[in-house]
Amino acid sequence: MLSIDGSKRTGLQLCKPPVWCSPHPHARPGPRHKRTRSLTGPRCPPDNAAPWSGQWPVAGRPDLPFWARLNESQALVTYHGYAGPDEYAKAFELLWQRQTVTDLEYQSTLHAALRDSRSILDTIIALILGNLFGQFPNVRVASIELGCAWVPYCLHVLDHAGTLLDRRIRAFGASVEDRPSDIFKSHIYVSPFPEEDVVGLTELIGVDRVVFGSDWPHPEGNVAPADYVSCLKGLDDDEQRRIMRDNALDMLGLV
Repeated sequence: MLSIDGSKRTGLQLCKPPVWCSPHPHARPGPRHKRTRSLTGPRCPPDNAAPWSGQWPVAGRPDLPFWARLNESQALVTYHGYAGPDEYAKAFELLWQRQTVTDLEYQSTLHAALRDSRSILDTIIALILGNLFGQFPNVRVASIELGCAWVPYCLHVLDHAGTLLDRRIRAFGASVEDRPSDIFKSHIYVSPFPEEDVVGLTELIGVDRVVFGSDWPHPEGNVAPADYVSCLKGLDDDEQRRIMRDNALDMLGLV
């Protein structure tokens, strides 16, 4: 949940990536005129991505009003870590548990390893290759409590889509004109875990798109939140301040 004090921007949290469409055709982020607005986003099952897989023509897609409203309000959409049952669990059962399971501990470890980062990786690839940001350029997305290990591979996949020679990417009657990795760097914020290569992430997507997070005892948390600054050695004071504070204010539209 995001509580944002501002006249124009609100926040919407989507808890179960991947999601392209709204969870309901008439879903709305909420009125812009509220001085203070707190929103808890719907729990969106992964199979809700289907309507953005090209099954309907652009003019008839039920999720357009949802994303258009977000674009108009310049709202921030956040995808947050989720550990409950989803379609990835069903896929694991189909691929790895068709035979009798004899070692439950191994199966649990394998399931966690194969599922790790998969949902946010798939989601961001789907959003960018689906030309979401070409159609709705004011939409911004934050990945929270999902780490950053998936980012390098995501950028690689994006820039290899549509073949390297001509990079022809079309979705719903329109072309993705910009380099996909550049679209990522313009629209996606990432909150890395403290044990990850935070400085390396800044070199991949820019220091302006990296945000500090702490929610102890969750994975991205520190007992003392300010200890996160130890992950930023090698960055100058201004860059550290951006990650620890200023980027969040910009992300939420508070500056």
